[in-house]
Amino acid sequence: MQKYLPVSKGLWQFNDSTNLGKATIGADLVLTGTATAVSGPVADNGAVEVGLASYYTMTHGMEANGGGVNVNEWTMQFDFMVPTVADYVTFFQTDTTNTSDGDLFVHHGDGSIGTSRSTYSSNLISPNTWYRLVITVKQNEFHRVYINGELWAEAPDLTHDYFQTDNRWSLEPKVIIFGDNDGDDATIMCSGQAIWDQALTAEQVTEMGDVNTNYAVVADVPQKSGLWLFNDPNNLVMATVGNDLVLTGTETAVNGPADGNGAVEIGLGSYYTMTHGMAANGGGTNVNEWSMQFDFMVPTIADYVTFFQTDMTNSSDGDLFVHHNDGSIGTSRSTYSSRFISPNTWYRMVITVKQTEFHRVYINGELWAEAPDLSHDYFQIDNRWSLEPQVIIFGDNDGDDATVDCAALAVWDVALTAEQVAALGDVNTLVSGISVVQATNENQLGQNYPNPFSSSTTVPYVIVNPGKVGFRMFDIRGNLVRSIDEGMKYKGKYQLELSSENLSNGIYYLQMITDNKVFTRKMIYNR
Repeated sequence: MQKYLPVSKGLWQFNDSTNLGKATIGADLVLTGTATAVSGPVADNGAVEVGLASYYTMTHGMEANGGGVNVNEWTMQFDFMVPTVADYVTFFQTDTTNTSDGDLFVHHGDGSIGTSRSTYSSNLISPNTWYRLVITVKQNEFHRVYINGELWAEAPDLTHDYFQTDNRWSLEPKVIIFGDNDGDDATIMCSGQAIWDQALTAEQVTEMGDVNTNYAVVADVPQKSGLWLFNDPNNLVMATVGNDLVLTGTETAVNGPADGNGAVEIGLGSYYTMTHGMAANGGGTNVNEWSMQFDFMVPTIADYVTFFQTDMTNSSDGDLFVHHNDGSIGTSRSTYSSRFISPNTWYRMVITVKQTEFHRVYINGELWAEAPDLSHDYFQIDNRWSLEPQVIIFGDNDGDDATVDCAALAVWDVALTAEQVAALGDVNTLVSGISVVQATNENQLGQNYPNPFSSSTTVPYVIVNPGKVGFRMFDIRGNLVRSIDEGMKYKGKYQLELSSENLSNGIYYLQMITDNKVFTRKMIYNR
């Protein structure tokens, strides 16, 4: 059954041809020389081509570990292809002055992987073939190189100073990617790079597979203080976690972003009052550190749409908007995003606030806006963007609260990290915090029947791409209640029979986990 990996500290996917150093997680890469956008290993998977004397500088953002001042335990992944094995190709160099040899190579002339000090592999790569390379390092203990989930090379002698704490294969705050000081850095194509602050296990690396495998990750997302899912059309204010919302005006039940996922539509002049139940924090009498999530869609960007207002008298402007006419997100004081949403499209927005320190807005796991000047009193303890015991949701005092559809609303009493927000993903990512990097294929998970069910239910599924299949069942709070290993499945139609044993009445989410995608269906158990 598929295992779940820690969220990487840095991830670069090279899908944006206008910004080939763009980070999905972490800081953007800095290019020295030139880079060219090329096709990756599968459709819609971009890549970058980096040639001789060009390289990136990575600022990984990881804290020192392993008993030294550098990062002495880490993992790095490269999805790569080389056009020839006639020349040396380097993957990275720990000497940020770029006055040393690289620290991992494709060997010229044969296609083995490694270095003279850490040993070269006996297996060989071929030109114009995509591979997934994973390096796991724990200074003083091991230095391993995997290709497509298989161990190809391991340093045989760890007594050399290269392998000691804070030495050659430890990482300073920056790392040179694809650079070498004396020309051993021939052309390489890369469609994905990631880095972790721990040495992944052999089992985890095996689970990562090759470039056709998109693996699931799990982040330590804290438990929500409040959650509202709008799935019951007879009680749209009902809380899944916390207190029910209180409606002022009118609401309408509408379809959400996926089958079985309900939503609410709130129009001009209507709003909710949320009693969040969070204790004061951040050194004041209000909640000065918090996060909020909205799964939302707007029918038009011709009007302002507000998400929330911290002034409980509703005598002020809202505190976060879709800007009229362009679809940017933010406020005039906290800044508007340079990117824009589109009408009739579902988004997952997460706001993270720590008064005096930051105010950030993410869309679909990516940072879209960050307040540039925190000296204004709005950002001070117990001021504008701190939360009193109640918050107005979708309300504005002067009509800047046009129609919005919402499929989920959540709140935390902590400011989620960028990694945690990335793990929350988009509206297709299970609300529990499990994030799945998905690849398109033709495997299918059908809706269970009957639904709702009482004693048992049948779940049909179709496998087109053979591989391991597993199922995970979560309750509505995101707790794992069942795990099922179906083993290897070949092309064909199948059925999973689920009993109601040990289930309580309510809504459940069933995930089908294949080698390269996770599918989710909602089901209802009613005894």
